[in-house]
Formats: sequence, C-alpha cells, structure tokens
Amino acid sequence: MSCWVAPVIAAEFLNTTVDDIMRRIADGTIPSRSEDGFLFVDVLPHVTGEPPARRPEPPPLTYVPADEDPAEEADVLFSWKDIRPQVAQNRRRPMAA
Repeated sequence: MSCWVAPVIAAEFLNTTVDDIMRRIADGTIPSRSEDGFLFVDVLPHVTGEPPARRPEPPPLTYVPADEDPAEEADVLFSWKDIRPQVAQNRRRPMAA
C-alpha cells in the first residue's frame, strides 16, 4: 500500500532533511510523482498486505441500555412549579463582597 505525501512530510516521516529527500527523488531511490504541479513522494513503497481482519464477534456496547420503560417514568415526573419552593428554602444567599 502506498502512502503519497509532500516532500516536507516525507522528510519528517523518514527523519531526514528535505534536501536529502530531493536528492533521493533525483536518484530514483524514492518513488515520486507530480500531479497538477505538486510533487508527491511515496514513503511506504514496499509495504504490501491486506487490511487487518475484522473481529468475528460484534464490538462491545458503548452505552448502557436503560432498564426502565420511559412510559412508566412519566407518572413520576413533577412540575417545576411544585419543586421550586422546596429548592428556594435550601438555597443559600451569596456571601457579602
């Protein structure tokens, strides 16, 4: 599988200078191509293989399913107007500046 990048990125990837990348392009040791005026370098020319195989089992859940039925919870809900006086009694006033 090829990985075509700009020469600057190839220099970072191969831990060398851009001048060295350009010299290797001129020598032909690194495959390169030009598209629409842009130069690309193949940093993984000899890597071949198949993509990793998928797991046969399904992936684990990323959530916790709810046990209760939402229709049952509808009877338990309160109006905010009923709860507000109780909350107001527990509220503390701000400290003086």
